[in-house]
Amino acid sequence: MALRSTPTLRLLFTLLVSASLSACSGQPDVEKTDAPLSLGEMIRQGFVKTERVGEGNSGFGLPVPGRVAFEAQGLAAIDTPVPARIVSIEARPGEVIQRGTPLVTLVGADVASVRSDVAQSRARLAAAEDMLRRQTEMVSRGVGTEVERFGAETAAREARAEYARASRASSLIGGGKGGTFTLRAPVGGTVLSLKASVGSMADVGGDPIMEIGDPARLWVVADATESDLIGLRAGMEAQVVLAGETIPARIDGIGSLVDSEQRRVPVYLRLSRKPAGLTAGMLADVRLPATRAITVPTDAVLVREGGQRVVYVQADKGKTVARPVTIGASRGGRIVISSGLKAGETIISHGALLLDSSASQQL
Repeated sequence: MALRSTPTLRLLFTLLVSASLSACSGQPDVEKTDAPLSLGEMIRQGFVKTERVGEGNSGFGLPVPGRVAFEAQGLAAIDTPVPARIVSIEARPGEVIQRGTPLVTLVGADVASVRSDVAQSRARLAAAEDMLRRQTEMVSRGVGTEVERFGAETAAREARAEYARASRASSLIGGGKGGTFTLRAPVGGTVLSLKASVGSMADVGGDPIMEIGDPARLWVVADATESDLIGLRAGMEAQVVLAGETIPARIDGIGSLVDSEQRRVPVYLRLSRKPAGLTAGMLADVRLPATRAITVPTDAVLVREGGQRVVYVQADKGKTVARPVTIGASRGGRIVISSGLKAGETIISHGALLLDSSASQQL
């Protein structure tokens, strides 16, 4: 059994010295009764410490790990709509850009045909709409048939759909001549990364050429345990500690999927204010709203044979009672007690091993 507290070591040392002095005193043996120290004496000498359950609750629970990240709407990946070769790069990592800023110029063999498709589909649409007008006018004069007008209407509808498809493909490429086109920033923000170089090929569905992040779209993502989610809901207040500074926050949303390996659920929080230097990837400590679960120091929980967890509770007349408890998550030297204790009770928070010879260890 490992005894960790310094007061415990002092107590053992005192007992050993007393025994040694008795053995070397030369006095005739006399029957002695070494009465154990009372609980009050142990507390006065610092061998045992107590704590009142529920005191000092600030309304927020134990800290959970978190990180600063971009919202989905605040992160843009720049990639190519057609296979092309990069001929110039106009933006660099760390640069602050505006929406519409030219980023990358490329040249591709399919670009010219895409632009040609727009011109051809526009001409076909004009011809189909002209034919529809004539057929409609002929039917109104009684010299045309409804079948011919219906056929012209179908052809015009197909021409419109084809022109819309070609226009969408061309809009992705943007302006330019021949096979050259320029990709522009879809949002304003900071260039986070550049993953290509001049002369390299960019393929559809491959790695993005660069990423842009909007610093106004940063929030904090806390990795909460399943027990942290009890009673948690959007709109509740929380606290976020960033670089030693505590910032009020509000829960914006709670993930609906538990990570199968870490057993964690993301909780998304919006800060009441953005501190200077806030950057995606920064680590944070997040204090979520406290539930009714009680927390005690981990040293207060003893493990008996068979795995039973107990906490010593002060009873009347200076006595203590071993109370079986159910434990939850532990962080920062404290552990959640799901059942077995009540707020207002006084427990042995440190040194409980001195009271229980059947306990094999502390948590």
